[in-house]
Amino acid sequence: MNGNRSTLCAALLTGLAVLLLGGCGFGYGASTNPRDQFPPPSAKTLDAMERAPFPVYWLGRHFHGMALSSAEIDSEQAIVRYGPLGRCDWFDGCGAPPLSIFSRPHTEDPFLPPSRHSKRVCWRHLRGAAVLTCHESNEFFLYSGRGEIGVMFEVEPLTSSEVINALRPLNPVAGSSRLLPPPAPLECRQFRGVVRWFVVFAQRHFGPRHCARYPLYSKTR
Repeated sequence: MNGNRSTLCAALLTGLAVLLLGGCGFGYGASTNPRDQFPPPSAKTLDAMERAPFPVYWLGRHFHGMALSSAEIDSEQAIVRYGPLGRCDWFDGCGAPPLSIFSRPHTEDPFLPPSRHSKRVCWRHLRGAAVLTCHESNEFFLYSGRGEIGVMFEVEPLTSSEVINALRPLNPVAGSSRLLPPPAPLECRQFRGVVRWFVVFAQRHFGPRHCARYPLYSKTR
């Protein structure tokens, strides 16, 4: 009887440990297999990107001395990454490659400033698209049509202009022109809860300027 009770207790403790360690995402028990976090650019994934119903952009098989190292796609976005993975460890998993391109079919809702806090933002037009970034930031966004292209990089002396000028369409939906489609006007609902200074800033560039149906901004964010 005591033996059965001991066996049952041991099984329960083992099960509890598995739940605690396995349910922590990138905490204890995180996978350090790069294929789990950053899938390699398989032929199947690249084919899915070519057939995607929204524009997908990349930098080719190689860019700035870095090879295409990861690719993934779902209904919300397509991601291509360049360069080697960062350091991997058991607790945090693996660091992302130094350059990532995100193609998304729609702009953010709500439409938030890139830094989420700073008022120091830059806006310019390049290759027909609107480019929004922050000073001294390694992250920027391009707005073209109704879509959004996000870029994150940790590569020196690479500049945002170099990346933007090197972007090329990966699928027919993205077209073949050197110029990107100009950004479509935002919708009023995208400004709900957005801080006032950024609403004024964004509407100045591609509207809409009047949104009677929704409150334009939040005074507390």
